[in-house]
Amino acid sequence: MVPLYLYFQSSNMVNLDGLDPAETVIQSCRLVSKPSSGGETVDELLELALEGAAGDIAARVTILSQLLELTAVPGLPARDWLYLRYYDPGSETVPAFDWKSRILGGRLELGGNGLADREAESQLVRLHLTRLNYWAAPATLATAFEAGDEEPYGRDPVDDISSHQDAGHTNSFGICGHNMIGDLPAPVELRIENVRSGDTYGNFTLSQRIVKGTGRTDCGFVEAEDLSAGAGVTQAISSDPTCSNGQFASFNWSGSAEMTLCSWTPAEGELSIMDGKVHRPILRLQAACTYTDLWACVRVFAYGSSQAVQESLWMLIPANTLYVELPAVNIPPALSGFDSYRSVTVALCVKRSSGGSSSLAVDFVQFTPAEHVRRITSLGLSPAVGRGKYLVDSGIEQATWYQDAAGARETTHVGLGEYFQVIPGYDSMVRVLHRAPGDAAWPVTPLFDFHVYYEPRRRTL
Repeated sequence: MVPLYLYFQSSNMVNLDGLDPAETVIQSCRLVSKPSSGGETVDELLELALEGAAGDIAARVTILSQLLELTAVPGLPARDWLYLRYYDPGSETVPAFDWKSRILGGRLELGGNGLADREAESQLVRLHLTRLNYWAAPATLATAFEAGDEEPYGRDPVDDISSHQDAGHTNSFGICGHNMIGDLPAPVELRIENVRSGDTYGNFTLSQRIVKGTGRTDCGFVEAEDLSAGAGVTQAISSDPTCSNGQFASFNWSGSAEMTLCSWTPAEGELSIMDGKVHRPILRLQAACTYTDLWACVRVFAYGSSQAVQESLWMLIPANTLYVELPAVNIPPALSGFDSYRSVTVALCVKRSSGGSSSLAVDFVQFTPAEHVRRITSLGLSPAVGRGKYLVDSGIEQATWYQDAAGARETTHVGLGEYFQVIPGYDSMVRVLHRAPGDAAWPVTPLFDFHVYYEPRRRTL
């Protein structure tokens, strides 16, 4: 049997079943009503048998009531939550057992004859609890792997993650869901570390793609020199050591009419990975756009056809930034009678109301899964980097912070978007795009290490 506790502020406050030798008043605990099924919460009734001196029983009743009442008090310090916790530290022959469930509300009532029983050194106490409908174990290392690994080796960290992808760099890694603890989707905590340069933690755009089976590959990163120029557009490829693959492409055109600037035709294998999901093209420009009237949209054409099967809204390209997020489209569109793996062409279309000669210098475009994106934005601070100094984005704690080598936390960034999860039976691929604070600069040289943790969760124990 594993002892059951009320757990608060990182401490086992009260043992509820008398299995802890230190507990001398509470003798036993039994579940009177079964947990309700389904939904995000469950209601439970625990019946405790207390024995001992009247004063000792009164003290136990007081601490139980105090803890339950705290769940209804607003404005307490962050994460001062009350839990039910099954805990056994284990031994050399018995593994540790540690699962807890957050209590959202509760109340205490006296059973039997109430206070009259206490004089006989006995008391029946009922705890009415509402808790989250899962049990969580302590955060543990996820099985992370490098893109293309035949087997998920469980790398910690996944190192040398860049902000672009070419022959010498990668901006992706994977998280394995085939050997995880628990039976529920589990929140992920990313600890980002820079041990190779003095580049501070700037702005990150992180995306997660859930993949079928054990694919362990991703797609959608396209160098500008591999894009095809549209009709009436000239493409000039130039060398630049500050760009991905050491090159960029300038696309030049004239006039105010709408036109296809450039396009990309995914291969069949890439279409099967993209799987008709919503993707947002993100551009890295070699030089910031200086126009204030350049508009863009994304169109998807049936291969070899001028007929658009999907078109995004138009958006104004922001000036003075190298980072441009374009509107999202499905690749390929999931249309009735349209084979999801049939070839399509994805085109970036532009128009400039003032006309004249125009140019856009593009380094690369990443077609980013739009359904699972985290944006981590710098507040302009420059915390120290190096071994043991992390930028942490935690779906476990639902927070983003910087942590120094001593473990002290500081709010240097804010996160936006759904936190990542690891899903039982599915691998996922994570893409990383990192820019300097403010997005005015986007160096491709910084390399980051990613330590990946998750909180195992189970519906029942």
